[in-house]
Amino acid sequence: MHSFRRTQLEAPPTDELADKFGACIGRLESVGVVRRMSYGDYVLLRPELLDSYASSLVQAAKDEPDGLGFVKEDDALEGNFRIPKDERLTNPQQERILLNAVVQELLRREIALKEVTDREVDLIFPSQFTRERPDAPRLPGQDVVFTFDGHLYSIYSTLAVRLSHSRFFERHEMWHNSATYKADAGGLCGIAIREVEEGKGELALFYDESAIPLVRKQFEAYVVEHLQQRAGEVATRRVRRCGLCGYTIPDDLVRGRIERGKQKMTCPQCDDFVITLVDGPDEVGDVRPVVEQMNSNADARRDEDVAATTLRGKREAGDYDVFLCHNVKDKPQVLEIAQELEARGILPWLDVHDIQPGSRWQQEMAKGIEKSRSAAVLIGPAGPGPWHEAEMELINDWSARNRSRRVIPVILDGTESEPELPGFLRVWSTVDMRTADPDPIEQLIWGITGQHPRWA
Repeated sequence: MHSFRRTQLEAPPTDELADKFGACIGRLESVGVVRRMSYGDYVLLRPELLDSYASSLVQAAKDEPDGLGFVKEDDALEGNFRIPKDERLTNPQQERILLNAVVQELLRREIALKEVTDREVDLIFPSQFTRERPDAPRLPGQDVVFTFDGHLYSIYSTLAVRLSHSRFFERHEMWHNSATYKADAGGLCGIAIREVEEGKGELALFYDESAIPLVRKQFEAYVVEHLQQRAGEVATRRVRRCGLCGYTIPDDLVRGRIERGKQKMTCPQCDDFVITLVDGPDEVGDVRPVVEQMNSNADARRDEDVAATTLRGKREAGDYDVFLCHNVKDKPQVLEIAQELEARGILPWLDVHDIQPGSRWQQEMAKGIEKSRSAAVLIGPAGPGPWHEAEMELINDWSARNRSRRVIPVILDGTESEPELPGFLRVWSTVDMRTADPDPIEQLIWGITGQHPRWA
């Protein structure tokens, strides 16, 4: 920072200097020279380390002894996996910051999914399973096959993760290049991939007998949209099978019959079943609203997992986004606000979470204010309390010493009429939790981060 300042002919105020410095870092990041971390104002001067650590972590999942393609989250965040010695950071604190960023990136890109078990939290990598299906390569119940251009394993990984997060389909089992899901409405659905040639792959869908037509259509529609968004040219072919003996009609035979105007044919193997060669009328209806909801659910789960990892890093670094100043009588509502913020990856300083029993809480409170990037002064039905007022005095002094520190007055739900705000709060724009529009949590986040959630 001082080196940057000496390049100025006339040193600007500190706040202006920080803004200019941040703008320069942003330009360097845009061309891949540096990488800003999500907390602590850290800047990674060697962005290639992210790829190096991510590759080592993915390899660790592939090397899992039972072929289950996972790494314990604690091991990932603590660096308990093999990394080439010449690529490993020697500073443990810096490495923990980097590891947190690596896990965030893998979750954000949906290369991995987070799964909570009775004993631990695991990071599961769908593309790194090495155990084979018991009936491989045969796929019972195969229904449709998509051929597409693109990065096969990247497309498969993100699809497997998003289906697991869709809430309409629950992850059942995974194998090498294959996964099955239990449908919320009943039945088992599956995906399987095969590399046709470099840059071209096949993705097959298969079902068990209990998967009803509605479930199949929802599953297929979601897969089709995923491929349309992430793959190149996509071709679709239906699998026509005998319902008695299971014989699959070769594609060229199906095409030849259809070209001659035939819509059905007798099974050439058992001669006892008539196979339909074309799709009948759609009796299920429009499933686009379900697909949209599945995408919304997957996005929300991804963001929650990234936020949880970010919060863990912030806690370790003591990097608090906002100090929540409040009257203890309003604690239930304040706790709800804190939970809403944490779900978005914003770390609040709150006495019940951040003051260790047996410590001098007045001193810890003062330290909490100094550690925080902003402060929210919450005024509720009970009005200001005695320690509430003491906190506000410290916040007033804290903000006066640094103009970049934002103070956000928040009127809590249940407060009657307009509360009388202390003098220093009147200059700050207020968030009113009693109103639904604009969304008060989004307004509060905007005040804390400087960026509106809808525009992020």
